[in-house]
Amino acid sequence: MTRSVYCALGALPVLLVSVVFAESTAEYPYVTGSIASEISATDVAEIQEGCQGKSLKPWVIEARSVTTEPRSSWMTQVYMVPEVFGKRVRRGRTVECAGRLITGSTTDRTWACSSEIHHYVQVSLSSGGFGVHLLPPGPLELPFQVSGEFEDQELVNLIEYVRYKAPLTLLRPSRDPDTTIAPLVSTGLERIFLITRDSVTNAKVWTEDTVLSGFVYSARVAGGSWVVTETRAWERYPMRHSSDK
Repeated sequence: MTRSVYCALGALPVLLVSVVFAESTAEYPYVTGSIASEISATDVAEIQEGCQGKSLKPWVIEARSVTTEPRSSWMTQVYMVPEVFGKRVRRGRTVECAGRLITGSTTDRTWACSSEIHHYVQVSLSSGGFGVHLLPPGPLELPFQVSGEFEDQELVNLIEYVRYKAPLTLLRPSRDPDTTIAPLVSTGLERIFLITRDSVTNAKVWTEDTVLSGFVYSARVAGGSWVVTETRAWERYPMRHSSDK
C-alpha cells in the first residue's frame, strides 16, 4: 500500500465566505514533514512558482523523501490557502510536487508540480474553531485530502471518533518466523492524510504513524453517528534507488 492516493474531484456543498487574514502573520508557506529541515528557500521558491502557474497560492508544504536515499527523490504535498471554511472546517485545493536532484549535483534539484488538482479539508481540534489568522497547523490539524462529499459536521464527528474512541492494538505477523515484530498500536492520534466516502453510510480514514506505516479505519453511520467497524494496519516499503543493491 502506498501513500500516493489521488482523490476524485467533487462539488463542495458549502458556502463561500470572504475573510481578510492579517498580513502581519501571513508568513506562509509553512514547511512541515519528515524532511522539512532539508527544504531550502530555493526549493520553496520553485514550488511556489510551479503553483503560481495554476493560479494557486501555497499555504503548507508537507515534504518527505520517497526513496531509501533521502537526498535522491523528494515529494511534497502542497496545500493552498483555504478558499472555503466553516467554524471548524476549512477546505481548499492541493497538488503534489516532486523534486529530483539535477544530474551531477548533490544539493540542487528541479521541481515539477502535478497537473492534477485535488481537494483538501482541515478540521479544528478545538470546539472553538479556527481563528482569523492562517497560523502553522499543528500535527493533528494538518490538512488532508478528501474524496467524496461530506458535510462539515460529518467530518468533525468522524475525526473526533477516530481520535478519541477508536484506539486499539493490532498484532502484526512477521515474514520471518524467527523474527518477533512488536504489535502496532493505534492511538487514534496518527497523522490523517486521506478520507474517502465509499457510500452514503460508509467511509474510510487513512492515517500514518510513520512515513512507512499506518492504519485504515472503516466507519459507518449508525443511529446518526459514525462508528468504526474495522481497523487495519498498512505498511509500504521504501522505493529503492537504482544504485541500491
